[in-house]
Amino acid sequence: MLDGLVEQLEQYGVAQGQLLALASAEPRTLRYVDLLRSPTNDRPAMVLESQGQPRAYVFDERKPCGLDLVPWVRRIAFRGDADFIAVVRPGRLDVYPAVLGTGPVPAPLADLPEGRLRIPTLLHAPPPDEVAPVRNALRKLLRDSIQNAKTLGQSAHVDAHDALSLVGRALFWRFLIDRNLLEGIDPGEVCNDPTATSLADCLSSRARAIATFEWLDRTFNGGLLRFRTKGRARSIPEVVYEQVVGNIAHAATAEGQLQLDLPSQWKDVNFAHVPVGLLSEVYEAFAHDEDAATAEQESIFYTPRHIAEFMVDEALASLEGIKRPTVLDPAAGAGVFLVAVFRALVAREWAQTKRRPARDTIRRILHEQLTGFDINDSALRLAELALYLTAIELDPEERPRPLSLLKFEHPLRDNALFQREGGSEQGSLAPVEAAFRNRFDLVIGNPPWSAKHTATAKKRWTEDTRGLVKERLGEARSMSFTLPDTYPDIPFVYRAMEWARPGAQIALITHARWLFPGEARDEARRDLLEMVQITGILNASALRETSVWPGSRAPFAIVFARNAVPSGPDAAFQFVSPALSEESQKKQRRMRIDWSDAELVGVQSAFASPWLLKLRFRGSSFDHGVLTKLIDGRLTLEKHLASIGTSLRRGYEIASRAFPSKLLGLPDLVSDQKRAKESPEQPIQGYRINASILPPFTEKLIHREPTRQECTEPLLLVKESPPANPALSRTSISEQDLTFSSSWFAASFAVVEDGLEQARWLQLLLQSRAFLFFALMTDGCFGVERDRYRLQTLKAFPVIPYDHLTRQQRKVALKLSDILWDHGWSKTLQGQIDDLVFDLYELDDVERDSIRDTLETSLPYAEQRRNGVRPPNEAELNTFAATLEEELTNVLEASGQRAHVRLRADVKAGPWGVLQVDRIKNRKRDPDDAEIPWQSILEEADESGATLVTVRLDPMTTFVSILKHYRYWTPTRARILALALLSEKIP
Repeated sequence: MLDGLVEQLEQYGVAQGQLLALASAEPRTLRYVDLLRSPTNDRPAMVLESQGQPRAYVFDERKPCGLDLVPWVRRIAFRGDADFIAVVRPGRLDVYPAVLGTGPVPAPLADLPEGRLRIPTLLHAPPPDEVAPVRNALRKLLRDSIQNAKTLGQSAHVDAHDALSLVGRALFWRFLIDRNLLEGIDPGEVCNDPTATSLADCLSSRARAIATFEWLDRTFNGGLLRFRTKGRARSIPEVVYEQVVGNIAHAATAEGQLQLDLPSQWKDVNFAHVPVGLLSEVYEAFAHDEDAATAEQESIFYTPRHIAEFMVDEALASLEGIKRPTVLDPAAGAGVFLVAVFRALVAREWAQTKRRPARDTIRRILHEQLTGFDINDSALRLAELALYLTAIELDPEERPRPLSLLKFEHPLRDNALFQREGGSEQGSLAPVEAAFRNRFDLVIGNPPWSAKHTATAKKRWTEDTRGLVKERLGEARSMSFTLPDTYPDIPFVYRAMEWARPGAQIALITHARWLFPGEARDEARRDLLEMVQITGILNASALRETSVWPGSRAPFAIVFARNAVPSGPDAAFQFVSPALSEESQKKQRRMRIDWSDAELVGVQSAFASPWLLKLRFRGSSFDHGVLTKLIDGRLTLEKHLASIGTSLRRGYEIASRAFPSKLLGLPDLVSDQKRAKESPEQPIQGYRINASILPPFTEKLIHREPTRQECTEPLLLVKESPPANPALSRTSISEQDLTFSSSWFAASFAVVEDGLEQARWLQLLLQSRAFLFFALMTDGCFGVERDRYRLQTLKAFPVIPYDHLTRQQRKVALKLSDILWDHGWSKTLQGQIDDLVFDLYELDDVERDSIRDTLETSLPYAEQRRNGVRPPNEAELNTFAATLEEELTNVLEASGQRAHVRLRADVKAGPWGVLQVDRIKNRKRDPDDAEIPWQSILEEADESGATLVTVRLDPMTTFVSILKHYRYWTPTRARILALALLSEKIP
């Protein structure tokens, strides 16, 4: 049936490894089991996958079969995994977005190139919708149903627990109906009412529903979604069953599946294709609706399925030698990781035995290899339901009869799923019980990391971890050990070391804060890197506030480790930071991982340079040398200020009780500029502050109050949060006394000789790109989460003291300062300031380019984000090629050769630019265009997710394919590429 289909798809740029034939009997098809139950002539022939995730479903219409796209758009939109449908027709490939709410009929995409770049362009295209409308519509239906159950049942005190039991049971019923598991079952026998004529009737009244619930308990499992008390279901009002439970029970109508409208009622939803993982999102919505404060405290946020599946695949790949790995999720929530692991272990069993696992094997995996902890009963009830549904879905019999063959003999609660006592501050973080110590081959999950806890909790976690620290690092380290903060994510990593067997795998999501500089963080990072063998860290900080993880605004990291103490000074780990690939953060839905860009980081190097991971995240390999040159042997700002009799400090903060203040009446520089009497001619936030238009300081409830001396002019003031607009000042000078809030850092130069000139010089330094680069490379907050400077970063900045400047340099500096004060910022002035500062730091042209390129593409502002992902223009492409050619020739000419680099003009469309790099004798003419090895490029790009692919055609010619995002086409990137090609002796 598929004869010639793969070959035709290859003509459109598909790599063979990307295709999965759904007719094939292999483990990878398990994730598509719902589609396999459609007739062979009415389902996708293949799935196009990229980086382990489905991207498009491929239909074979080379011999037209009357394909009706509308129901398939609905099914795939409900699955929520792929963005597109590809239809192979005679002589062409049509691509449609799998999106609802777009019109009456699907319209094919019109802007894809023909030929081999069609599919690669599709894989790099932004998703067809900016949000996830189907998911949002389903969540609304579920939330409304739970709320309606509570409202209509108010007279009987129907609470959240009751509502969840009712809605969950109705959902279970719908899964069974829509997946045709109840085909041939007599509705009247199920609900003890011979007048019931449809399966939907079984939940249409209280009596019928209760009888149906009892039938479900007998047929499947008596412990599923229990009510708190026996007989509670009978006391819930009839109206709740009629309007909520019965409404959910109505199966998807045929008419509803022939429209592209978003679902607005339950009959519009086909649960045959809704993923079980939806229950995790139900739980999050439920928890936040019921008690937002508790949900926040317990850090109840669902993990997107694609992230969980990625972690499961990576972690299990390291356990190939273990036949039946045991797995723990210590913060299981509604079971997204357990479901993903369950599916993966069933597929693994199939791969090992070469046979699709039987029912008893699937149940054995469920009961013997999976364990989950959580503090929340509602979460575990939904996790139990999700695992039951998954076991039913994976069952090799499509419609087993009698249906009681699917009965779960053993409850999951208290056997595989355990509720941990002690609330969010203890729970799974209590001392590890003997029954669970060193028991698991894999500890995986997303423990809480967004909710801050108490100092008491931190003390308890610290004390409970000392024994492990003593065992691995010795008694002295255990006595001094402490945790960096009151967040629970790092304590979970330590507990994982006790749950896991020696040498077992750990894969946990944490907040990314611990990766980057900060006094407590530096020590915590050292402790962690010495306690366990970190093998890889995926730093997803650049993806915060994107649709990769909808609703999550915090930077996160995925940590992979082997449960052993690192051995020797050569210990190292892979570090990779997925970059933004869409101009709109909301359109970024996929986490594109470029494994070729992963760098091996030595543990000792991370200790020696606390800023190393931040530099690897925001900078390039050239930036390490630039930063080292800035720092080496220079006086820090803190030491320089101390040497001239002053210091830098943060402003006052509002307090809860009054302190005597000596600052009352001074002009008050605050963060809320609406309080100031600002005039257009003399803006407060300029480079030179007119303090006379500031309001007087009247606050009495403050702490960390500056002394009167620290408020004496001249004052150098630095904003804690630098503005994105370069025309707005990051620093200011005041020639009048004033006080300042905590939004500012300030130093008084009142006792400093030539104080005003000294302050003005430091203002220029801090306005330069050298400082902005230093902050971006070393600050643990700026460019990570909150785009602000830490005081420690300012203090650590390496400065050129004013008295080190020559008379001419001082004259130039004063002139530039006058222009800044009198006329404000301009690009010309910024260039002049940078030239002066770069000269003083003795930076060459290559190092200056490195700073500029990094700042233009890596600053955490919208303009730079867009600049990094926009396509390079022709001039930029030519500059890249010329720079690469020059750098290669500089080395090759010693052997009488030169490089010739050309942009292949025949590759205009598509996501990549292609360079042909030739090595030729000096006097030989430039070679002709060679045939581009597209298949090799496509296969390599898909296998590694690479943004840059090199293919050596022959000893003299290499092709380089680079994703057309400007961040990869800067002059600095050209120089990095030249070094890579030369080190590999390519060409």
